Amino acid sequence: MKRLDWTLIRPPRPSRKNVPIKRQQRRIEDLEAAIDARVHEASHRLLSEDEVAALAELEDKLDDITVASCEAAHAPRVGDDPDWENRLVDEYAEADTDAELDDYLEMRRQDFDCERCPHASPYSLYPQDPCEISVGPLLAVLEGEALLATLTRPMGPDDMRTLAGSLEQTLDAGRFKTLAEVDVADLLHKCIDYLRFWAKLGFGVRPELVDDEAAIITPDGPIGAPGAGQSTLLH
Repeated sequence: MKRLDWTLIRPPRPSRKNVPIKRQQRRIEDLEAAIDARVHEASHRLLSEDEVAALAELEDKLDDITVASCEAAHAPRVGDDPDWENRLVDEYAEADTDAELDDYLEMRRQDFDCERCPHASPYSLYPQDPCEISVGPLLAVLEGEALLATLTRPMGPDDMRTLAGSLEQTLDAGRFKTLAEVDVADLLHKCIDYLRFWAKLGFGVRPELVDDEAAIITPDGPIGAPGAGQSTLLH
């Protein structure tokens, strides 16, 4: 079974300088292209420390001008949990950190709490990518070339809503095969909810056929190889 992940495309952050939305979008596209080029290069050779730092800087710039999924979805913070302190003390005991306990608690309590977020997908690779969803089984259970092709194409909010409607019709009509290892009806429900929720918040979707992606070369060896389920971030 192929692994197909839907990753979210973050929308532009509203500009305080009244920068036209088209100019903001071009800036985002330029940064994404530069990041993709550097990651592609890392699949062929080991990047230097300076190159990895430059990649991190590009990703930080992209983060600064786009809206994070946790922010848009008003995800809970760790400190919102009544039991947050006990959780973090236990976490600290197992963490590989040089920070003092008080500093660690103060830092982590401000983080978004993926474990308690109602919008984290149960079909994601949590804790790696809780806002993504793995939909590879759909390639094996749905019929129709047009519908299958849509699953693997980048989508904006309107495309996502259209696909959600198509999947809903497919679900209601029972036009899907079954799999022993996956509750296909539940996956379809979750995909429909996922598409509609993030489309409402202005996000897009970038499909990634993970098995077709090249591994990333790091000092510790290749990561992100097919089937490994590992992040391709270099820092």
